[in-house]
Amino acid sequence: MEGDLSNPDSYGVIPRSAQSIFDVLNQPEYISHSVVVSYLEIYNEELCDLLSEDEFGPSQRSPRSSKSSSGSPSLSSTHSLSPPCRLEIMEGKDGVICRGLTEKEVKSPSDVLEVMKAAQKFRKIGETKMNKKSSRSHCVFTLKLTAKKQLNDGNVFDTRGKLHLVDLAGSEG
Repeated sequence: MEGDLSNPDSYGVIPRSAQSIFDVLNQPEYISHSVVVSYLEIYNEELCDLLSEDEFGPSQRSPRSSKSSSGSPSLSSTHSLSPPCRLEIMEGKDGVICRGLTEKEVKSPSDVLEVMKAAQKFRKIGETKMNKKSSRSHCVFTLKLTAKKQLNDGNVFDTRGKLHLVDLAGSEG
């Protein structure tokens, strides 16, 4: 889903989707727009906010790597270095929400890349015989947008959209 964030030719679905969204929103008929992103990790039934900057978030953790001498998957885990994440899934007025999940406003595809690079350091990954960096967690990257589009008849069309991009554990190709 992420691809190689250092090489535009190897970008995954998330950066390519962000580029496409901003390409459309930057067209002249869109008179205003706002895009916010969130990044939720699900690991061992625990919800973690990869963009959080509070006392339980990744900014207070330092990533570390580990290698397994037994040949079994080794895990780079940051949860042992900080208190567990404190997020809850609940029913909200607009549907199911994850209470406490950080949303960051982004103004461009490069902002999305910077958010992803910062969050990537805190993903749970492990080494397998097939892959040195295999994800061990599920992640949901969400782009929420609001926009105003000027119509040909002079009216303004307000629109909202939400795109959830899901990266399943061990699904890298």
